Amino acid sequence: MDLTTLEIFDQMLVWCKEQGIKVILDMHSALADNAGHNAPVWHAGNVTEEDFFVAWEWVAERYRDDDTIVAFDLKNEPHGKPTESPRATWGDGGDDDWQAVASEAAARIHAVHPDALLLVEGIEATPADGKDWSSTDPGDYESTWWGGNLRLAGEQPVTGADGKIMYSPHDYGPLVYEQPWFQGEFDAASLERDVWTPTWLYLHDENLSPLLIGEWGGRLGQDDRQDEWLTALRDLIADRHLHHTFWALNPNSSDTGGLLLDDWASWDEDKLAIAPVLWTDDAGSGVSLDHEVPLGAGGVSLTEYYDGGGAQPAG
Repeated sequence: MDLTTLEIFDQMLVWCKEQGIKVILDMHSALADNAGHNAPVWHAGNVTEEDFFVAWEWVAERYRDDDTIVAFDLKNEPHGKPTESPRATWGDGGDDDWQAVASEAAARIHAVHPDALLLVEGIEATPADGKDWSSTDPGDYESTWWGGNLRLAGEQPVTGADGKIMYSPHDYGPLVYEQPWFQGEFDAASLERDVWTPTWLYLHDENLSPLLIGEWGGRLGQDDRQDEWLTALRDLIADRHLHHTFWALNPNSSDTGGLLLDDWASWDEDKLAIAPVLWTDDAGSGVSLDHEVPLGAGGVSLTEYYDGGGAQPAG
């Protein structure tokens, strides 16, 4: 039978509902091409910024009564280096000011779907102390992962959906990219002090905003530094009770691999052992975010978990 992509997507939602799986929708790229995710901002080609807003309004209207979808991630990994154009900025009032665009998107979505939880990622580069957006010198900026820089969110928060906005940084290890902080000696303390706290963790520690690490993960057993980074972030998530979603389930993510092995049927047990990925009860059964539907075969529903005296998960 011939189905449109929208019909396939809606069938996927039906299957997720049957399995007790909840969904976060993400606008990955403006253009539907294999390299669209490399585009730094939310418009490209003949897809305008207004198209971006209208598309989210359409999605909010279409799915506002479907509680299988628990959140909208407004844009995957806004980014751009100081030397690039266009580039995502934050609060500078320019054409690609992500803080302003996310605020307008939030307001327009909530006018249609007031209950929607909105995830807002960071950008890539923000001016260092004493510098401003006019500079194109990379040395004048604090840079991190695409979508990972939320240094200015505390002072210049996204508005438009009071109480329904959750910041969502991405963070990876050296097998994805050799960031400066991986070159030389580092440990959990230096990562927390020099990278995570000033970049996004302060939002949680200072009780400024809810936080969900939207992507983290990667391969194990190939690089000691990678394993150290992943273990350090795992421990931080457990210690601070941070919300998170692990990347990725599918094994064909080229630079991280997945929770599933290449047969698409077997779990990578080493990853499951090192990362607090699945919320399980004392018997090891997966816990659904649905109050009634258990998580797949052998899982339990949220109501069953708490009726059984379950405690809040680590993240």
